Amino acid sequence: MLPTILLSLWLQGATPLPMSLDSCQTLARRNAYSRAARLQVQAEEGALQSTRASLWPTLEAQAGYVYNSYVQSFTQRMIVGFDPATGRPLFREIPLEFGQHHTYQVAFNLQYPLFTWGRLRNLVAAQEAQVQAQRLQARQTEEQMALTAGQLYLNLLVLRSGLAISRELLENLKTHEALVRERYEAGLATHLEHLQAQVQRQNAETQYHSLQSTYRSLQDQLREFLDLPDSVLPEPSDSLTPPALPPLDHYLQQVRDRLDLALLQTQRRQLDALYQAADNSNKPSLVFQASYLIRKPQGFEGTWGSSYTLTLGFQMPIFDGFKREGDLRRLGALRDLQGLLYRKRLHEAEAEVRRLYREAQVAQQEYEAQQANLHLAREALQVAQDQYEQGLISQMEYLQAQNTYAQARYAALQTLAQFHLKKLLLEQAARVGSSTQGFQQPQGGETHESPSSSAPSVDTGQHSAAQQSGGLP
Repeated sequence: MLPTILLSLWLQGATPLPMSLDSCQTLARRNAYSRAARLQVQAEEGALQSTRASLWPTLEAQAGYVYNSYVQSFTQRMIVGFDPATGRPLFREIPLEFGQHHTYQVAFNLQYPLFTWGRLRNLVAAQEAQVQAQRLQARQTEEQMALTAGQLYLNLLVLRSGLAISRELLENLKTHEALVRERYEAGLATHLEHLQAQVQRQNAETQYHSLQSTYRSLQDQLREFLDLPDSVLPEPSDSLTPPALPPLDHYLQQVRDRLDLALLQTQRRQLDALYQAADNSNKPSLVFQASYLIRKPQGFEGTWGSSYTLTLGFQMPIFDGFKREGDLRRLGALRDLQGLLYRKRLHEAEAEVRRLYREAQVAQQEYEAQQANLHLAREALQVAQDQYEQGLISQMEYLQAQNTYAQARYAALQTLAQFHLKKLLLEQAARVGSSTQGFQQPQGGETHESPSSSAPSVDTGQHSAAQQSGGLP
């Protein structure tokens, strides 16, 4: 069946891209949603760097030039000696100006918070917790993308096998129609039997082409979800393996390290740091500041000169309108709420893992039951083939045995896919968190008839992840 699909894609101008489930999920962890989550992490990391800068001294340089078009001046007379003949004093006129036409200056300012009673360090700790929380949310997004890609991949696997079964049924009905036509022309079959054979073959063709269209739609959906080029269509290369389920303790041990629980703990640490910063908001602060100034002119002289100042500042809040008390009440309540949510979520997580594990066990048992049914259908088909070759049953009865066997094959395939979906959800619940929280699945196509009407029954996924948790789309 796979070569037929690849040939169809080549004729349509699309390049098939075989991929395994692991490679599909790896690409999903790098799609646009995941990249957006990583960009949010980078934004929070930049905010953390800005917050940490408050712990370091700041150095600022300034330079300036001033031109003054009007400078007031006057002339000062100074005695420089006496006339020897008359004894009168001799004067010298010296022009003086108040200010200068040209003024230059360069200044350096250094400021450092010597002591803030832990406020700055608590704010840095809160921002560090925010960065960690954003990283956990990004990992959650990536794992949710991987889960959705896995569900779409399983859909493609099931639909591809359904296409193969539908193709076999169509070929059988074509053979049946040809034999009925020969018998009708020979006068051995009625006109009604001939028309019924034609209708069955046409229905099978319609269902087969409908499944092909749905398969292509699912490929387009997965391609868009993985951000692949338009000229490429993903083609599953894996096959469904028999069910294998680790012990329940294997999953329960992973629950306490689940991403959503780690996120709640990180948010509580952030609130605790903000609470400490708010608690110390009424404590004094010490700030040191140093300035160094280079200027021309310096005083009344037209040359370069320099000076410096040292400042030690003390700040003590006296009254803030009870803002501190309000902040403490708000942050304290939020911190306690996070602790309550963590304990409740932990209990719910363990219950969710146990529920999904039971559902996976049920899916495994259903697969085993379907395998036994498939074995019986295979034996029945062999008996029907022997009786048909001996002329003991009609071709219609033999065709019904083939349809029954196809139904059994597809039912076994669906239960196997159901088990793998349950296992995906179980792993998601154990490592990441609830797969139904805040995420909407991409939507798929329509529902098709079952093998009893000459084509397998395949639902291509119209519902959200929460609705799909009960079964394979």
